[in-house]
Amino acid sequence: MALDDRIRLLEQRLAILEDKEELSTLMNHYCTLVDSKQYTEWSNLFTEDGILNFEPWGPVQGRENIARVTSDAEKAYECMMHCLTNVQFEVDGSDIAKGSAYIASYVTPHLKNLGINFGLGGRYSLLFKRTAEGWKVAEHLLSPTWTQGSDASGKLNSSE
Repeated sequence: MALDDRIRLLEQRLAILEDKEELSTLMNHYCTLVDSKQYTEWSNLFTEDGILNFEPWGPVQGRENIARVTSDAEKAYECMMHCLTNVQFEVDGSDIAKGSAYIASYVTPHLKNLGINFGLGGRYSLLFKRTAEGWKVAEHLLSPTWTQGSDASGKLNSSE
């Protein structure tokens, strides 16, 4: 293989690794911002017409709506912790990428009584688009698979 071809292939492989790192950073910010209740900043991680589909709520489209609905659902909690595991990204060098992860979310309504809490786990399925501002979430589906404890907000439990 000619040197120019090898360099081109290495550049393509490096670009895919850089995209995966940017998507990983995006998802870490995603969790940190929602946990710190910075809903406007968090919703800016979505495309302008992004869709958040938490199965019990149904789809919510647009940054303002995503911020409002999520803020309303999570205002009952003083503290939240969203933890992602088994994170995978499918990147091919285009401006579209797919992702998936397991989510475990733990919330408590009162920091003075940590024994009262609610947990929810499930799977994230994500579609990302590269924009002029970098990678953004275009579609996010959360499929809950388990809950534990009492949901103080009445809006997070998948059985309601």
